[in-house]
Amino acid sequence: TPALLRQLRAESPHEMALLAASLGIAGKAASDERAATPPPARTRLDRSVQELALVSGVQAEMGQANDETALLEAVARCATILFDLGEVHFFLPEPRTGMLHSHDPGILREFVIDPAGSENVVTRALRDRCISHSLAEERAGVVDRQLARFWETDGVLCLPLHTATGVLGGLVAGVSQAQLPRLLAQTRLLHLFAAEVAGHLDMARQRERRRSRAHEDRRLLEQQRLRAVLHEAANPLTILRNYLHLLTARLEEPSVQDDLRVLREETERVGRILLRLSDQGGDRETAGAVELNATIRDLARVLEDALCRPRGIQLILELEDGIPPLARGGDAIRQIVLNLVRNAVEALGLSGAGAITIATRNNINWHGRSYVELVVADNGPGLP
Repeated sequence: TPALLRQLRAESPHEMALLAASLGIAGKAASDERAATPPPARTRLDRSVQELALVSGVQAEMGQANDETALLEAVARCATILFDLGEVHFFLPEPRTGMLHSHDPGILREFVIDPAGSENVVTRALRDRCISHSLAEERAGVVDRQLARFWETDGVLCLPLHTATGVLGGLVAGVSQAQLPRLLAQTRLLHLFAAEVAGHLDMARQRERRRSRAHEDRRLLEQQRLRAVLHEAANPLTILRNYLHLLTARLEEPSVQDDLRVLREETERVGRILLRLSDQGGDRETAGAVELNATIRDLARVLEDALCRPRGIQLILELEDGIPPLARGGDAIRQIVLNLVRNAVEALGLSGAGAITIATRNNINWHGRSYVELVVADNGPGLP
């Protein structure tokens, strides 16, 4: 109401005096309040309050993002509103190579920046951890000119995103000569903004890592349970197959032989179904390093119980020690070995009992590069 507004207006000088005293800002005469130009302390306080209010709004916007993609979209919106930037993109390091890739899903995604390559706005900003721009001609690199031409702007500006633990990437924007003085005057706000973005980006990645670890733990637990079930199921299936072979040898009546043949085929089909269960998620690549020999040993236990031993086929492992972890490919390796051993079992099944060998060797030189070799071989008759 008007009366309440008048009361608040009358009380505000006293409240402001208390606040100024608590912040160590000297009091001012009544004439100062009517002065056209506020004193420096007042100007700094006004600017700080305004910047904190803007950053608080940014925090609220970014806090609603559920994942990294949504977070970066929110950051781009905030940067456009706060700083009037038309082109806002993010160059983030690829974990495996360290190269900086644009987060943009379009054509800019193919644009790569080497942090150790020739100097440009992005590499300079990430190295020095400060705002860098290319509008001074002597500071513009090839990458800067390419981005400016692509965005149809006078130049580019990079705002580094980093935390106490390291650099997360850079916010890169296209800017004009007319925009630059205003942006440089907002350096403090830009750094506050970058700190908030880096903090939220770091938290989003930590959440994603926790989710990935939890998912992987659940997958491993399910895999362990499945192995236990397969092991338990393989024992009675093996006994059942053995008795069927014995009965086949003892009983000569043709009709009984046919029934026993059907039973044998069905028990083998159950074994194949269980083997497919052991290969669940074969199309999904697991993250992290792959111990090749350990992967083969785990798979060999299932293959021996379900495919080899029931047919009298010997499964031999010749795994060389000291093979370093592979960067990726655990699921693909399991699928490849499984398919090759199945093929070998089927080929050996035509000629009687035999042996299948799975071997690994390290330090295989091929065209000047070092590889690990994986061999699946059988001693069957082969193909013409």
